[in-house]
Amino acid sequence: MSNLANQIFQDQLIDQALEFTTTELATQLKLPIDALGMKAFGDTPTPEKDKEILFTGMDIITYDELVDRWVQDQWENTAGPHG
Repeated sequence: MSNLANQIFQDQLIDQALEFTTTELATQLKLPIDALGMKAFGDTPTPEKDKEILFTGMDIITYDELVDRWVQDQWENTAGPHG
């Protein structure tokens, strides 16, 4: 498959992921939800309703990072274009 087809497929996955809330993404990625935060810290973007920062175990994961993880998970576990 061409790089263009891969990019289109990846863009579609990103669009799908952006429809999910933090809780939905964490659940699909099988990440435990210890807490959700609405306060930005460090260089994290300011969280929004349904796009909170996830606290899980010793990890702090922003919504954008969850989207990236979900897209990567889908990329690795689906039969879409790859190469």
